[in-house]
Amino acid sequence: MKYLNKYTVVVIFSLIIVSMLFFTIYTPIEENCNKKIGFFSPNYLDSFVSQVNFSMINLYPVHDKKKGSLRINLDSVKKIFDYVGNYNHRVHLNLGSVITDLKEPEAMNTYYENDQGTKLTKVFNIASSHKIRKIVSHEEIELRLSGLPEMLKIYYGKVGTIFIADEPFLNGISNNEINRAVRTIRKFFKKNGVDGLKFGTIFAAGLFDSDFATHINRQMMKYVENIDKYYKEHKSLLSQTGIKAQGFKKWIDIMNNSRLTTYDSANNFYTEGGIPTELDVVSFDSYLSTMLFDRIHEHTLHYFSVSLGCESCRQFENITLSELRKKLSFIQDGPMNLKKDNYENDKALLDAIFECRMAGNRILLERALQALPKQPRLMLIGESSANGVLEFDSEGRIEPEQPWPLVEKCILDEVKRSYQYYIESCGWFNEGLMYFLYPDSLDVSINQFIRGAEGAKSVTSFIYSHVNMKEKPLAQPHNAL
Repeated sequence: MKYLNKYTVVVIFSLIIVSMLFFTIYTPIEENCNKKIGFFSPNYLDSFVSQVNFSMINLYPVHDKKKGSLRINLDSVKKIFDYVGNYNHRVHLNLGSVITDLKEPEAMNTYYENDQGTKLTKVFNIASSHKIRKIVSHEEIELRLSGLPEMLKIYYGKVGTIFIADEPFLNGISNNEINRAVRTIRKFFKKNGVDGLKFGTIFAAGLFDSDFATHINRQMMKYVENIDKYYKEHKSLLSQTGIKAQGFKKWIDIMNNSRLTTYDSANNFYTEGGIPTELDVVSFDSYLSTMLFDRIHEHTLHYFSVSLGCESCRQFENITLSELRKKLSFIQDGPMNLKKDNYENDKALLDAIFECRMAGNRILLERALQALPKQPRLMLIGESSANGVLEFDSEGRIEPEQPWPLVEKCILDEVKRSYQYYIESCGWFNEGLMYFLYPDSLDVSINQFIRGAEGAKSVTSFIYSHVNMKEKPLAQPHNAL
């Protein structure tokens, strides 16, 4: 048998390469992806339901005067499913506000540890506006969800995933409590003729990893330590008058009445990690706005590089988010410079931050999934709001005047980042891509109008044009709920 000569080998190898390129070009990744795209719209549904595959909405309790207890608002649930009845659309239901209560302040930790490991008592008492929650008892869950299984049975074909709580670990709900809630609700539904529904939750970033959760708790406690140190260094001003004293007293008022919930969450959220085994659907959010402006993530990109060995984050080693913010043209004092070079530089940095934070969180998720006896389905969360790309001053305060065309362009960039990542990983994120959020809204905490996808025409056009709709909508959109 004769050996192939060098010329023949080169020709064959070249043909293989050309064939591979041809296959890649003419078989786009998108065509091989069973895309499912939707919106989180916290409080109402709108005409967007005719354009996307699914939505997620929060459900809320009402007070039952006859029985003196909280019940799920069944009228609202009926309106939701009646609204989507003529569309090829499913609705995910978030039960968090129905089956949880705020934890009593007396049951919460009021101490933290400094960098030396010394336990210190927080200066400020637990605020009534804290975010730490608890899941109610078995009996109370069934009481509050009374009538829901019968309604879901009627609209079964439109029901998506039942979400137990949003960001449960960050809000103090443990792994075991999530499992208990799922078992209770699943049993209650089955007893009332509803079976086969999926249950899920959305975690705040990678808090399902205990090491990362511990790192975030340290950042929170450092935040508390800095606030308490400032108070102790200036408390003598409480007995004084003058401009400096007035400023300090105003700060005290803010701390007592409208401070960030981070202060109370420190040393009170769940840090033991793990993904609850009862869940069928798992997701995590890692928003640009959170990464840029929440101080607990000051060292997160560095952590991903050093602690996880994440190659996508090497460029951020020993670099804080404070340092990165100074490089972004839309986070500066004075008028914003709208030069194209500034936009391109911003985009390049935000591209790199996206790649890093998604790669780091994915490593954490893959590690957590390895410990499970069965694998849940995964959903990707993308950001479609202006929260992270508005114009800010150097202290992170939103400027009163906004360059809305540029803001919308930056929203679209972030939407495209999530979409491209989803397409490249859709076999992994087999439960779809959900954008947060749809509606324009007024954030009362900062008295600022925030633009969602609803107010950004180019954003909705992009999302709608990339959705696979197997069926045409059967009716024209009608008024929102």
